[in-house]
Amino acid sequence: MVSERNNVKFPMWRKKMDASMFVEKNTYIPDWVIDNLWKIRETFTHSSKNNIQSEVDIQYNNPRGKPSMHDGWVTTTRYQGKRNDVMRLYFDNDVKKLFKRDFFMTYRRTLERTLRDWNSSKAEKEIPFWELIDIEYDDEDCTFILTPHYNLSDANPSKFFTDIELDDDKKEMVSKEREIEQKVSDTLSSAKVATAMPHRDSKPRESKMMAVDILLLRKGGSAKRFKWNKMPDGRKIHIKYSKWYADGKDYFWYGITPKSLEIAQRERIDAFGFITGVEGCVIVDMKTLLTYVTEAGTSVHEEDKSEIRHFHLFINRDMKLIYGHTKESIFNSEFIPFD
Repeated sequence: MVSERNNVKFPMWRKKMDASMFVEKNTYIPDWVIDNLWKIRETFTHSSKNNIQSEVDIQYNNPRGKPSMHDGWVTTTRYQGKRNDVMRLYFDNDVKKLFKRDFFMTYRRTLERTLRDWNSSKAEKEIPFWELIDIEYDDEDCTFILTPHYNLSDANPSKFFTDIELDDDKKEMVSKEREIEQKVSDTLSSAKVATAMPHRDSKPRESKMMAVDILLLRKGGSAKRFKWNKMPDGRKIHIKYSKWYADGKDYFWYGITPKSLEIAQRERIDAFGFITGVEGCVIVDMKTLLTYVTEAGTSVHEEDKSEIRHFHLFINRDMKLIYGHTKESIFNSEFIPFD
């Protein structure tokens, strides 16, 4: 019997595993989760995975090992007329491999569904069971945390997968598919999933812990979701994280909301600390930051084009604060390496 979890840190959606997680590598996010639980309607407004603001981090809590970090995306497809917009959370190929390993029964049912030309409802009726995954959203780090909660890894497959009459061609297909998938399952169960990591890739939590340790930060305070720490000299600092974007231009990117600047001024925050992956932290005082945003690139809300959603802040490979990709305007800042 699975025990209820007691280590949930962020708003959590307990989701039934289904075919879309394997076939399409995404899941539809219901409106109640978007608006009432995670409150991300205005956070992810773009329809393309290629848009930088659609990118998120995926933390996968492996049942028998350490958490692993992966790439993810959240997109919103907009429709004309009365049809509601659709938001989806996408996963990379390595997460799909982990799903196959940890939810093999659901994956096998997905194969049966395809081979027998069933729809999802028919498949779940003929082969009735559920496996569940918990999805938390950490809005501070823009990270979705996936934790397998209930699966049937130790179940006897014959209990669910009975012999159903098929023609000879399909019988041969089923036999081959099952043989291949069993080999895949055995391989994944006995080895860790290899993930090709760029040289400067990093993990949000580990990078923030490094910043806290090296900068000797103490817990400060918070206003709603805006948090800050205290430096040894008494200054208040708000920390933000970015991974390295190696797209030919090469930079660290940060989105700063007008609301966060408003709170920072009200709470008398002295500086923002921009964590640059595993390299270090670039400290920018508030006066410099407020000057920077007067000419920074912006993104706007879809519903009101006159309302700024984010100011775009960039740091180059030399750990210097710059404007975008064309204006190499250097601003005063202090770089603290993590080495």
